[in-house]
Amino acid sequence: VYLQPVNLGWHLKQADFLATYGVYIPTGSYTAGATDNHGLGMWTYEFGAGTTLFFDAQKQWHFAATGYFELNGKKQDSEIDVGNTLTLEGGLGRSFFKGALSVGAVYYANWKVSNNKIGLNKDIPNLPSQITLQDKHQVYGLGPEVTLPVVIKGKLISLLKARYFWELGARSTLEGQRLESFIIFPFLAAGQ
Repeated sequence: VYLQPVNLGWHLKQADFLATYGVYIPTGSYTAGATDNHGLGMWTYEFGAGTTLFFDAQKQWHFAATGYFELNGKKQDSEIDVGNTLTLEGGLGRSFFKGALSVGAVYYANWKVSNNKIGLNKDIPNLPSQITLQDKHQVYGLGPEVTLPVVIKGKLISLLKARYFWELGARSTLEGQRLESFIIFPFLAAGQ
């Protein structure tokens, strides 16, 4: 389960800004060493900040960049402290038909910024209390994205979004291709 209790946004004439805080809650089955886990088995605290810049008065051309820093906790039923990660994502795009369609190029970069640490049995003499694994991974992705709003009787019902990434520069992790698709349902605050 992912909860994001803080999602703040500011709108200026040619830029939007956001700040977020979220938490991944260790739900789903998890057993250390199992091959059929459905959960992360740890708490993760995520801090994010980003901006979208608009290059023209009609806000047709735009560039976005958002960064997320994840503080990962200790895996349940183990002595493993998972390293922290940094993710940057965004893209350059153009809106058409008064914002009814948006297409562009998107990117992401993901780095593990601290190593995993594994606690060892403290009852064995002459053994360190923990070891650090030099397992910092990195991966980059680049590809196209399209966003199409679903409007019924002049009211925005949802957004359909699809993006495709070619991954490159992977180190200590898998590299491949990825297709993502989203259905986004907006909720407006009272009075909007």
